[in-house]
Amino acid sequence: MGHLSNHMINPQFDLFVIFKCAKIIWEKLEVTYGGDEAGKKKYVVDEWMCFQITDDKQIMEQVHVYENLCAEVLNENIKTCEVRQANVLIKKFPSSWNDYRNQLKYKKKDLTL
Repeated sequence: MGHLSNHMINPQFDLFVIFKCAKIIWEKLEVTYGGDEAGKKKYVVDEWMCFQITDDKQIMEQVHVYENLCAEVLNENIKTCEVRQANVLIKKFPSSWNDYRNQLKYKKKDLTL
């Protein structure tokens, strides 16, 4: 409890000093300042789906960004398989990669990251 109250600014401390249990203070703080889980999931998925590879940046840097976006999606416990992740990445290729995109799209075996 002392640890929580030491890290609060004065207006917060005044609000929470009346509670005698650290668990109650923590729950009140989480209700007041906690994030919206559904909103965060929507944001993460939107970032993943809106990602686009461009010709003006190095491909490996962009693939690394895409891998990080996939990791964020998985960290939010959003279920998606690697085949879908690979297919979404293929759709993100720039138009100059159309031949390679078509070659990958029509391969017989599943692609994974």
